Amino acid sequence: MESDIRRYRRRRERRQDAERRRVKQLSKQAREVEDILAFARIWAPFGGVPEEETFVKFGMRPWRFIERLWHILSEKPCDRAEVDQLLQAYPPTAVAVPGPDPDAPTASDGHTLPGCAP
Repeated sequence: MESDIRRYRRRRERRQDAERRRVKQLSKQAREVEDILAFARIWAPFGGVPEEETFVKFGMRPWRFIERLWHILSEKPCDRAEVDQLLQAYPPTAVAVPGPDPDAPTASDGHTLPGCAP
């Protein structure tokens, strides 16, 4: 009987630990998303983030930072004026993909540009 109780408690503790790790990971990802957006907004008026800054702050090369930024913006509701400013500072030409939406903003090569989530 006592061994069953100990086994149950160990299982419960493992489940609780796993849940705590999951919540911690989710909050870390949310912080990273907000950090990337804030950093991109700060540097947008200056033509974008300098290469060394993206590497120091996020451990990313500029193309990866831009790819991540547009991925975030494609999933997050945002202001069109902000997207236009970010488009000028961080052109997503390396991450542009063809899209079926005829009203979606497009690059000069006809690819759909990432934008805001509906």
